[in-house]
Amino acid sequence: MAPLCSMLKSKVKEPWACAMGYYMTSSVYNLPINTSLNWYTRQRWSIGDDEYSPLMIDMVDTYNQRIDNSNDLHDFISGYTLPQIETIIAKGGCKKITDFANEIRALPLPSGITNTILNDYFNQYSGTNSPTYAATTINGGSNFTKGARYYSPNNRFFLVWQSDGNLVLYDTQENPWRDVWTSKSWGRETTHCIMQTDGNLVIYNLNNPNPANNRNVWCTNTWGNTNARLSIEDNGRVVIYASNGTRELWSSTNDNSTLF
Repeated sequence: MAPLCSMLKSKVKEPWACAMGYYMTSSVYNLPINTSLNWYTRQRWSIGDDEYSPLMIDMVDTYNQRIDNSNDLHDFISGYTLPQIETIIAKGGCKKITDFANEIRALPLPSGITNTILNDYFNQYSGTNSPTYAATTINGGSNFTKGARYYSPNNRFFLVWQSDGNLVLYDTQENPWRDVWTSKSWGRETTHCIMQTDGNLVIYNLNNPNPANNRNVWCTNTWGNTNARLSIEDNGRVVIYASNGTRELWSSTNDNSTLF
């Protein structure tokens, strides 16, 4: 079978139809967007001759279908919009998946996404599986120090809790450095940033004089997971893994955190 990237225009048109049906159905019936609803999303798709791929759904949603089925695509992509995709399709010269990929690459990267993550996703359509990346691990019970940098093993990315209260992942290969992901907690008074033993990554303001008020500033909502760990990966992802080391509880590419 020829790689999907070499196939013709229907490989781009049909994913657009799937995406429109997905989001219109979600809106009309008030269904959850970022979940697997195979009967209309086509998320349960494996590489093959089927034209109805989740290519354009994956550009927008924050659901990674690989977590439910090891045969499905790894989807760490999110943050693009249907109007952006519609503009690409309307150009008329987008006949192959490689054309679409090049148009997406020309857009500004959304929050949480790096060029490595984007390329790994599109490479799956030509039969290349997403690689596993080395990571720096921060175990439960670890306290961040403001200004201290926690680097990925390749020294390209680092996570830092800044003096302005913001937790930020930087890409040092960009000039100027790009903030790949942030907790959006800048300008808030913060006293502690902790990867807790219950698996929750939390930024606190313990100077709040009223204990009845919520002292949380931001958290990943991943409590109840003893022995979970935080990883800073060489592809530019920050991930909290469960104790088994493989199940993702939270990531910078699937950010379901809460800013209080």
